[in-house]
Amino acid sequence: MPIDKNWSKANPRHIKQNVPQSKGIYELKSFGKPVYVGSSNDLRRRLLEHLSERNGNVNRYRFKTLGFLSNRKKVERKHYDRHEEKYGKPPAWNERRP
Repeated sequence: MPIDKNWSKANPRHIKQNVPQSKGIYELKSFGKPVYVGSSNDLRRRLLEHLSERNGNVNRYRFKTLGFLSNRKKVERKHYDRHEEKYGKPPAWNERRP
C-alpha cells in the first residue's frame, strides 16, 4: 500500500485546494530528497503545520488517504520501513524508532 501519487509542490494554496481533512499517510521532500514519513487524522492541517515549522524547507509532498477501519500508525510504519529498505536509512527528519 505505498503512496503511488506524484509529488506535488508544497505551498499553502495547493495544500488547501488539494488535500482533504481526512486520515492518511504522507511523505515530504526537501530539495529533491525524501526526508519525512508521517500520518495524521487531518492531512491538510498537518501538512500546513509542516510548511510553517520547516521554514520553507519542504518543497514537495504526497499523501494517501486511509479508510475508516485502517490503522494509520500501522500503515505509517510500513511506509517508514519501505523507506529504510529503499534508501538504507530512516527518513532524515523522522525521530529514530525502535
